[in-house]
Amino acid sequence: MNKKRIITILISFMVVGIIIGPASYFITRADIEARSINYSTQKSSKYGATKENVQEAMDEIYDLAIAKQSEIESNRRYDNGEIVYFNPVSNTKCTSSDWSISNSATNYKGDGCMRWFVYLDDGSDTVKLLLDHNTTALVQWYTDYTYVTSNSKANIEINKLKSTNGSYWKVSANDDTIAIKSIGLIDANDIAKITKRTNDTRTWSSTVCNSNTYFFLDTNASGNAPTRGMYWWLYDRTFNCTSYGCNTADSNSYTNLSSGNNWYIDGYWTSTNVGTGSSIWVVTKDAYLNCTDAPIESFGVRPVITVLRSKLM
Repeated sequence: MNKKRIITILISFMVVGIIIGPASYFITRADIEARSINYSTQKSSKYGATKENVQEAMDEIYDLAIAKQSEIESNRRYDNGEIVYFNPVSNTKCTSSDWSISNSATNYKGDGCMRWFVYLDDGSDTVKLLLDHNTTALVQWYTDYTYVTSNSKANIEINKLKSTNGSYWKVSANDDTIAIKSIGLIDANDIAKITKRTNDTRTWSSTVCNSNTYFFLDTNASGNAPTRGMYWWLYDRTFNCTSYGCNTADSNSYTNLSSGNNWYIDGYWTSTNVGTGSSIWVVTKDAYLNCTDAPIESFGVRPVITVLRSKLM
């Protein structure tokens, strides 16, 4: 076995240790240079290796390590509630250092790095992201008791986010140069899956809302969260939500776009109605998945986007 091959094998073992470290760790050329030269020189001295042997081996291993890391990242699945940062206007991934707390303010929908929560990652080419705040503080689902999904005022607010002239959120189902594939509201059935209510021994259906079907997110039953809730990210930035385990409450009142009346944010609309009636499932400030009538004025719009996984790497 030649000297270069020996050094390549030695550095390979060292690099494997780097790659299989913390999931958030990204290998760089500096990592390999800093950690391989001393290591390989010490371990390979008995083979009479030269500095050139080490350098050539390092070049090969670096290329292999980057390729392997890319493979690991593209195949990994996100946890429910895992935070990612993404700018929906520029359609680009960003980082926590690019994000500002003002970009999580109620009604913010501009060109900036926003904080999102991944949920129900199934390993497919796209990833579902729930925004951390309401882009429309308050809007009625409908001003009367008629359920019409496509014409609901909440969906109209969602559609306003879509770009028509490049100044808003870019969305395309077919153009792979655009990261966002779809935009909408979260499905109440997905909330039940996230919180494992669908694994509960009690029957749950989005078509029925009564004392047996609406539930507290952390326990799938009635009650308040005494401390920070497991699913705080589902109801964060609503009125007085810290009393029920969220991270940040919004204590401001806002004008409802439909009625013109002022209210506090009690939560946000899902995309799911209760059977064929006029009641809609909502995520509430007190950590419930509940249902309410379409004309209620204290709920807003919190967008969900599906994004190409490759654009989050």
